[in-house]
Amino acid sequence: NAALQLGRIAIGHSWLSITKFYPGNRLTYCTRCWRISHLRNTCNAESKCRICLENLNSDIPHTCRNEPKCAQCDGKHHSLDSQCQVLKEYKDQLTEDVEVAIQKGLLQRFSPQEKSPLFEHREQDFPALTASDNHSNKKWNTALPRTTIESNNLRASYTDKTIESINDNLATLIDSNKRLENKVDLVSSNMKTVILDIQLHQAVLADTINIMKDFMQYVIPASLTASRAERSSLVHVVNEYYNRLHIVSSRLINGYQFNQLNHQVQLMLLDSYVYLTLYSSEPHSLESLQL
Repeated sequence: NAALQLGRIAIGHSWLSITKFYPGNRLTYCTRCWRISHLRNTCNAESKCRICLENLNSDIPHTCRNEPKCAQCDGKHHSLDSQCQVLKEYKDQLTEDVEVAIQKGLLQRFSPQEKSPLFEHREQDFPALTASDNHSNKKWNTALPRTTIESNNLRASYTDKTIESINDNLATLIDSNKRLENKVDLVSSNMKTVILDIQLHQAVLADTINIMKDFMQYVIPASLTASRAERSSLVHVVNEYYNRLHIVSSRLINGYQFNQLNHQVQLMLLDSYVYLTLYSSEPHSLESLQL
């Protein structure tokens, strides 16, 4: 009912229009022009829509207006509607012509001559089932055939080998991941040490530049313009700049050594962790330990 009210139905990838089925009472009608009294193979008219009777073109999709029009009387109903007056007259005339043909012996009504036999239940048609081993209850301790046992053993062995292979692959993958993580940690530790060294050199270079700037701004001009007696007083000032440069140099050397020592400690801790995680659970060969 919902499809009839909507007037369309989806079949495959097509959206087709539908209408209520009206029985034709074995009428002779054409599915090309929807007129009665002839068939499609003898019709020369163009194909028309069943509802609105507009001409159909295979190249242009047809959009029906859903306004019924009768091909018999041009009324506002379907062409095969039983309420059509032309169709009623055609049916009446057809019924009358059939009755006349029967009376003249040109047609005969079909009537069954033989009655279907009544159903009879006979025991030989449905014999009782004989007891057999196939339908008897099996005991739990019944021995299975040898072929079945061997098949089950082969299946279990194949399953065990498959699981073992999967476990080996997983173990190899986990080992590779741990090695990769350790390499990443090593690279990260080296990067941190390099960054600390760069920062140390930047700080020392900044202090050295400031010391040299002050020396060139205050000491050198004074030494060029002062007398010999005044120059002797500049020795103390030069020694102060020397001490400042010595402190900066010591800071650079001590800082670099501290960074390298800290880096060596981190490498030792990392090597210990690698050994504990990779080689403590199962023995490995010497070649694998060297790798």
